[in-house]
Amino acid sequence: MAQNDEGIAQGVSPMSHGIHEYTRIMRTMPLLEELERGQYDAAGAEGGTRTRTPEGTGT
Repeated sequence: MAQNDEGIAQGVSPMSHGIHEYTRIMRTMPLLEELERGQYDAAGAEGGTRTRTPEGTGT
């Protein structure tokens, strides 16, 4: 599971930052970074599946 080590070090919690900001910092941002790093591409706008692109081709 993706995690935000910087947020952990800074003590980000739902109580200190509110649940929405906590979720954005600790869950959404790391997930988006991992998806970008893995070069995943959403196939189809209407419920398509996410696939990993071969060898970073971007297709």
